[in-house]
Amino acid sequence: MRSGLNAKSVEAIAFVVVAVMAGGAAAFLLFSPGASPPLIGGGQIQHVMLIVLEDGRYPGGSNPQYGEQGEYTFQQDAPYLTGLTTSYAFAGNYQSISFPSLGGYMVLTGGTQCYPPDPGDGDVGHCLSSDPYPENDASPNDTRLPLGLQVEDVQPSGVKSIGYLLDQKGLIWRAFEEDMPYPCFAFDYHSNTPSPGAEYSVNHNPFVYYETVYGNGSYPTTDPYPSTVNGDGGDSYCQQHVLPFASTPTWKGETLASDLANGGVNMPNFAFIAPDEVHDGGDYGNLTSTDVWVRTFLTPLLSDSSFMAHTVIFITYDDTGSPCCGELYTIAIGPPSIVRHGYTSTIPYDHYSLLATIEDIFGLGNLGRSDANATPMSDLFVPAHAPQTSIDGYLGIVAVDSLPDPIYVSGHLLCWTWDPWRVTS
Repeated sequence: MRSGLNAKSVEAIAFVVVAVMAGGAAAFLLFSPGASPPLIGGGQIQHVMLIVLEDGRYPGGSNPQYGEQGEYTFQQDAPYLTGLTTSYAFAGNYQSISFPSLGGYMVLTGGTQCYPPDPGDGDVGHCLSSDPYPENDASPNDTRLPLGLQVEDVQPSGVKSIGYLLDQKGLIWRAFEEDMPYPCFAFDYHSNTPSPGAEYSVNHNPFVYYETVYGNGSYPTTDPYPSTVNGDGGDSYCQQHVLPFASTPTWKGETLASDLANGGVNMPNFAFIAPDEVHDGGDYGNLTSTDVWVRTFLTPLLSDSSFMAHTVIFITYDDTGSPCCGELYTIAIGPPSIVRHGYTSTIPYDHYSLLATIEDIFGLGNLGRSDANATPMSDLFVPAHAPQTSIDGYLGIVAVDSLPDPIYVSGHLLCWTWDPWRVTS
């Protein structure tokens, strides 16, 4: 059946993009070919925080062990993180794809853990999963370890990160690294005073591994700390975007703490957050220290309803702490108008999915790598209700008890036929 057109009628194919059964009713979100599907969050999300922790096989335990830290379990040793899984949207089938750490961080920010050939340093191309990043802890008794990133693990100029997509959209982004002494610091920084002291690992700071962020100049071969207050050679762009997590004796500029002051009025649209190795569950901490840090950090934020009204916080782990595979703890935290509270997803996801989700939230497009084909984690969110505008835009939500023929949507006749659904007036 198809209605005829008159001089005032408009015809456009409309597609069903959401169908939710509730109390015997079906809810349909319809849009015409001239309109894009709604973003995750329906454009309500203004701020995204991505907190990346270390070695988080879920639920943990002795077989296999929790990362490098022994027989820890989330239920026993991380009551706060465990509680979040029932309060917010938990990705219950989120799989690790990379080992060791750096690969996970690069996937989350760039959609790949592989590197193209780079004639500049003679690299013929490699992937981190088959060319692991070596441990930097060669001198554990030193107050500082003057070791930095490997040049072969730097993405060459032309390889973009999510920072580029955000820039193109006119959005503000920052990476905040706990215990990093200066902005854009491309060396480890460890101190035993107090004990445990500063434990910043550069391979938990993915953005300095992009020449497009760090700058196209030569990376330093020796650690300049503390000879300069401007980090180790990164250009001004990097120093404006890759910042210390909180104010320290060595840095008094913009930090996450200053951005969160006064209700987060200066908070960037996207914030990448990496705790130090005491608090992220890495080499100098454990699951319990991570749980305490997350609780301390999140409690004031979650109590600020004004800030959280337009904010989503993702928490995930880089990998399971072992070369194989396994489930990673990953959760989305936000207001009930955006994030599905008390929901556990069974859909398989991974770091590519999380990157694609952030891209979708802000309407960034993609980097053209594995993020382009990844499935966004849309089921963690309340279905976006697009604004009802015109026949060429979103048509809104309609609830019906069945699928009769015809169906009227916002004053337009929707006909059920073997042809595509058509909306006419």
